Amino acid sequence: MVRKRSWSAIEDIFCVFTRAHFRYVCPLQIFSYWGPTAMLSLYPGYDSSDLDTYLGLTSLVAGVVGSIGGGLCLDWVGSSLRNAFR
Repeated sequence: MVRKRSWSAIEDIFCVFTRAHFRYVCPLQIFSYWGPTAMLSLYPGYDSSDLDTYLGLTSLVAGVVGSIGGGLCLDWVGSSLRNAFR
C-alpha cells in the first residue's frame, strides 16, 4: 500500500531545496558580477582580459576539485540518500 504524503510535507521539502539552491547560487552570482571589478582595483597593473582569465581558471579548478572531492567523500561514507544529506 502506498502512503500518501500530505501537501505540507511536500511544501516543506520544496522550501528546503529552494533555500539551499538560493544559498548556492547567490554567492556565485555575486562572485561573477563583482569579481572582475574587484580584481581590477586590487591589481591595477594587469589587463582586464588577463584578470578575467585568472578568475575563470580559479573558478574552474575550484569546481573540479570540489566535485571530485565531494564524490570521493560520498563514496567513502557510503552512497545512500541518507548519507548524502549529512
